[in-house]
Amino acid sequence: MRVNERQFGDATVLDLAGPMVTPQADGMIKAAVRRQVRGGPRLVVINFGSVTSIDAAGLGELIAAFTTLQRVGGTLRLACVPKRIRDVIEITHLTSILDIFDCVEDAVNETTDADPIVARGCAASYG
Repeated sequence: MRVNERQFGDATVLDLAGPMVTPQADGMIKAAVRRQVRGGPRLVVINFGSVTSIDAAGLGELIAAFTTLQRVGGTLRLACVPKRIRDVIEITHLTSILDIFDCVEDAVNETTDADPIVARGCAASYG
């Protein structure tokens, strides 16, 4: 799994690529989130547009990221989540703590009062 960090408006976007499974997922998202919270409360959006699969380790990374951000008053949002991964998140009831948006721009605009930011759409299928 690869993680690319970028700024998008007031948010940090973590663009993920590849399988979010053991051992590839081990600590990568948690480390990226920790780098972001050093500056105080943050909005972090995880872009799943290029994630091919997820396992228990990947789900654990999401929970760790959520907890880390929540402790400092930050927010975690998921975007561009393919249907097969969204199904896993829903089956495990993580939708009770994780908000899922169709695109990165929706996740960013939902949580800020700033003027809407326009971005290109997600390549993932949501059907």
